[in-house]
Amino acid sequence: MNPAHDRKPTGWIAVWQTRLGRAPMYLQICVAAFLGVTIGMLVHAGQLPVWANAPFFVIMDGSSGALMKVLKALAIPLIFLAVLNTFIELKAPWRKCLRMLAISACNALAAISIGLGIAALLRGGKSWVMPSNASAGAAIPGNPIEPFTGNSFLSVALIAIFLGISIRALKRSKRGRREVLVVVAIFRTLFRAIRRLLEWIVLLLPVAILGSLAGIIGKNGIAIFHGLGIFTCTILLGLILHALVYYSLVLRFVARMAPSHFFLGARDAIVAALSCGSTVATLPVTLRGLRSLRVSNESARLAACVGTNLNHDGIILYEAAAAVFVAQAAGLQLSLGQQITVSLLAAVVSLGSAGIPNSGWITLPLVLRAAGIPDASVMAIVPALLAVDWVLGRFRAATGVISDMVVAVLLDRWTIPNKGQTQGTRNPDCAENMLEETTQTI
Repeated sequence: MNPAHDRKPTGWIAVWQTRLGRAPMYLQICVAAFLGVTIGMLVHAGQLPVWANAPFFVIMDGSSGALMKVLKALAIPLIFLAVLNTFIELKAPWRKCLRMLAISACNALAAISIGLGIAALLRGGKSWVMPSNASAGAAIPGNPIEPFTGNSFLSVALIAIFLGISIRALKRSKRGRREVLVVVAIFRTLFRAIRRLLEWIVLLLPVAILGSLAGIIGKNGIAIFHGLGIFTCTILLGLILHALVYYSLVLRFVARMAPSHFFLGARDAIVAALSCGSTVATLPVTLRGLRSLRVSNESARLAACVGTNLNHDGIILYEAAAAVFVAQAAGLQLSLGQQITVSLLAAVVSLGSAGIPNSGWITLPLVLRAAGIPDASVMAIVPALLAVDWVLGRFRAATGVISDMVVAVLLDRWTIPNKGQTQGTRNPDCAENMLEETTQTI
């Protein structure tokens, strides 16, 4: 184990984790949501003195607004380091990675189609109306510095992909390999540092939810729950369709496996993902489920361990549907080009999200801005969505686990000549290292 992970936290972090943070994060969020709703209803009913109204809304709006501004400031380094680190750290032959990437791309395309289609069909965002206007920028930068100064998220992700591929190629060459390893270590350390910073930000999530709900309900009343309910049902319907209907069709007609047999073997991993909200923390259970399905060691390790950085159908579907929902709430109609931009960015940003706690709501503002949704609309609606994100996050994780296992089954059918010849044990480069990196889940 890395001594850095065994070191006990100090200062305010230790106080938060030992006193305020003993309760599970979902319980903290529930308490914060209850307090926010109660305070907001009292304010809306006029129970707060008139002289205190202005300071109240400044404090409440500031608590959630500060969190959103911090995430915006971290957006560019987060995308760049996460995607770059993913391609540098891939530990599998390129041919197998490309085959798995092709399968993951087909699944992501299906997730995007379901997410965009469900949100456009139900039109739930119309329950919130916020005037705004904006347009999306081009994805191809004029120079390598422009995306970092202009917040061009997709361009930054593309630069990170190609830079990661080139560094990976340099690692294989003997000439200058020591210098390359130093550069790799620097990027790895920077990524771990920004991930640790995000873990600290996650500790403040209940405070942001309390302030957001109290401020919004204090101004507009409880009508917000109508929109939140529609949003939650929209996302859940899309995730269920993708996980149960789409994957059942893939299993039946492509993998030639009975869906009932697959879901029986995957039930423990699905339940574990629903309980902890993390595909990484569920990894040992996922590997056991793949063994029960008689998936070979090689395919199981490649899909569940390496593929966990590529298979994020739940997050992709969530962000695509949320972009359409928020655009409807902002009074915007996303063009075909904007929908393509949202889809590409959601897929690319998800590449590095396995090492980022609660990556769904962290990267959501980035995707919304790429769709041309103004900051004012993002700042107004996204903090309110955080109140239900801990529920949706568990279903996103369950969808991700099903995706990993389906990819493993497909790889096993197409690439392993002697299927079921050996039943595997733990992968030393997979479960232990990835679980060591998991420090926070909701």
